[in-house]
Parts: sequence; C-alpha cells; structure tokens
Amino acid sequence: MTEEQTQKEAWQGVGEQFEALGKSLAEALRAAWQSEENRAQVQSLKEGLEAAVKKVDEAARKASETVTAERVKAEATQAAESLRSASKQTWEKARPHVVSALSQVEAELQKLIDRLSQN
Repeated sequence: MTEEQTQKEAWQGVGEQFEALGKSLAEALRAAWQSEENRAQVQSLKEGLEAAVKKVDEAARKASETVTAERVKAEATQAAESLRSASKQTWEKARPHVVSALSQVEAELQKLIDRLSQN
C-alpha cells in the first residue's frame, strides 16, 4: 500500500466518524424533543442565552454612552479652553485701547470739572 492510499483511507475514516457523530447528534436531538421535560430544559437554556445576549447588548450600549459622554466632556473642556485663550488674547489686544479711552474720558471729565469750578 502506498503512502497516498494510506492517507486516503485515514481521511475516509475521519469522514466516517464525522458522519457517525452527526447521526448520533441528530438522534439525541430527536430524543430530547420527544420528552416534555427535555423541551422545557431546552427552552430554559434558550431563554438563558437570550437574557445573556440582552445583558451583553446593554453593557455594550452603556459603554458606548460612557465613551460618548467622555468625548462630549473632552470637547466641552477643549471649547472652554479655546474660549479662555481667545478672551485672554482679545483682552491683551484691547487693553491698551481701553486704557487710552479711559484716560481720554478722565481728561475730558477733568476739563468739565475745571469749567464747572470756574463758573
């Protein structure tokens, strides 16, 4: 017998074992469905699996919401920092003009006070 024939027979044996396993599983399932008690157990198993899937889905949804909330918080923090920076830059640019305007207002008020004091 050649090596090729030996391998072919070995794989054929594996195939026959899978076929036998499939027949055994089918027979076991048929027997399980014939018994009311087994059907109830299978139904209970199904309900348990469905509940587990729901819990996993809920946990994934909550995790997603948490990630979204964290992202929104980070974006709000970044926006606040940008606003703070822009406000600071604006004040630094405007400050000399505000000081100058206040100085002019003070000078004009002083002139008005002087005129009113002379009258």
